[in-house]
Order: sequence, then structure tokens, then C-alpha cells
Amino acid sequence: MVPDQVRGVHATWVYTLGSIVFLVLFLDAITMLSVAERVAATGDRMLVVLVVSMLAAMVVQVRYCWFLRVGRGGGLPAARWTVALLATGGLAWVVGLFAEGAALSGAILLWVAACLIAPLLTGTARWGILAGVRPSRSPTWRSPHPDARRSKPSGRAGGHSCSTRSCCRS
Repeated sequence: MVPDQVRGVHATWVYTLGSIVFLVLFLDAITMLSVAERVAATGDRMLVVLVVSMLAAMVVQVRYCWFLRVGRGGGLPAARWTVALLATGGLAWVVGLFAEGAALSGAILLWVAACLIAPLLTGTARWGILAGVRPSRSPTWRSPHPDARRSKPSGRAGGHSCSTRSCCRS
């Protein structure tokens, strides 16, 4: 029996994006709660700073997940979002280096930040960021996010962009 209404690729992508958001939240929450447990046991102020920086990184990471809706290789969003993502993850990592026994906990948020940036890049740039190496020539590092290009005509009849109209989504 065939269902009356079949879900399309867009619905499947929304479920995938929701799963990515859940995974980021879950991983960040488990990491932050493990540090918060040590705060309760020891009262170390550096660990309190780490928990606060982890919470800030968690908020930015969840917001950055929504930039993944453009798909693989879609280009980076505005630079301020990428800087905020890396700055909060980097802050958590640096604070984790100085807090006793929390270096790995702080590094996890920086790793998640790199994993959120990688799908927006294309080809070698994607593998380069996952390996921790910036390719020498890659225009994809400066490629604008599709939201910034919406004012350009798409060349389709009616002048609309496929990302803004459901009629052209595959």
C-alpha cells in the first residue's frame, strides 16, 4: 500500500538537520555536565569559568547548525558567525588547558566547531579543516553563504531562487 502523501527530500533534510542539532546539544551537554559535576565536588573557580565558556560555545554551535541547511559545500556564512564559533570553542579549549583535568573537555567544543564548519566547505578545504591543515589555494574559504547571494537573479523563469521557493526544490 502506497501512502497518500510521500515526504520529499526537503522533509528528509529537515529531519537530518534536527538530528545534527540534537547530536551537538547532547555531546555539548554531556561534556558540560561532567565538568559541572567536578565543580560541585571541588568548587574550583577555573572550572566554573570553563562551564560558562562551554555554555556560550554551546549556544553559538546550535545557532551555527542552522547554516548547514544550505547543504554540503554551500559556503561559509558571514565571517562574524564563523569567528564567534571558533572564538567560543577556542576560549573553552584555552580555559580547559588551565583547569585541572579538563583539557579534553574544553577541546571537544573546538572539535565540534571544526566539524560544523567542514560541511560548508568544498573538496580539499573540507578535508583540510578536519585534518587541521589549511590548503594553500582554496577559494572556498572565502565563498559567501547562499543567503548573501539571494539578491542575484537565478536565471530561472520568474527570477526566483530555488532556495526560497519550494517549487524548485528537489
